[in-house]
Amino acid sequence: MKKILNSRGVKVEILVDLDKRRHRILQISSVFIILIIWEVFAIILKLITPHAYQIWPTFENIFLNSLPQLAVFYGMGGLGTGTYGQEPSYWFAFLVIGYHTALTFARIVAGFLLGGVLGIGLGLLVKANSKMYAFIETPFRFIRIVPIMALIPLFIVWFGSKEISFILYIAFAVTVVLYLDTISAVDNVRPVYQRFALTLGATRGQMFRTVIAPACIPELLGGLKMIVGQAWALSLAAEFLNAQNGLGRLIALARLRLDTGIIIIVLILYLIYSLLFLKVLTLIGNYITRWVPRIER
Repeated sequence: MKKILNSRGVKVEILVDLDKRRHRILQISSVFIILIIWEVFAIILKLITPHAYQIWPTFENIFLNSLPQLAVFYGMGGLGTGTYGQEPSYWFAFLVIGYHTALTFARIVAGFLLGGVLGIGLGLLVKANSKMYAFIETPFRFIRIVPIMALIPLFIVWFGSKEISFILYIAFAVTVVLYLDTISAVDNVRPVYQRFALTLGATRGQMFRTVIAPACIPELLGGLKMIVGQAWALSLAAEFLNAQNGLGRLIALARLRLDTGIIIIVLILYLIYSLLFLKVLTLIGNYITRWVPRIER
């Protein structure tokens, strides 16, 4: 609770606490309203057509019918015996989810880390060298304009369906975005900090290591948080088009089976994983930037 010390301090604290409670209630209420609207529309559609579950399934259909149907993918992409036709089962469905989640997660983490190192490192490097910055700045600006997902066919042609294809694709997208974010973060460092460092005798290299790089961290963390959701989306698109396993592949197979419920389940998984990934990144970022003043809430 935020504390405000004045003659009516206790009353102000209570009002702040009530305001926060109302905010949480509104947040939860909005989610429930969306779920209710979904269910009502699904029930109405079910009365109109017997194929409603393929268009707009009810939650009962999603979790009691479609979820165990994921078991039919057991044996796909290296999981299990390599044969198809497994009977619907929650146990095998969760095995399928766990297996393909692990593969997708590994690709995203590898691509995210590689792209993060390359993007941030290259951004700092070119800002330390004006000639290099002038040489590669324009190509990166043009690459940024091109829709990243439009490049998926190129990576498929170059690397095929190998793991390195998905990792390099995600790393490429993350590199381009973080390179530009790093350039912007360096430009936003207050000049007075740099002048102080130079006045105290720091070399240009020392100034970048001890002043500019640490000052960029808070803004770069904001860029990293924004790219988290994009990395999961890029992984989904790449796996959907050309993978033999992964969560994106499950969506492609569910589309062929006309099972909208499975598609919704996988999308819910993507939402949960993205939020968890973002939460972990936020905790790490808060620890790294613990020296930054924060407003108590």
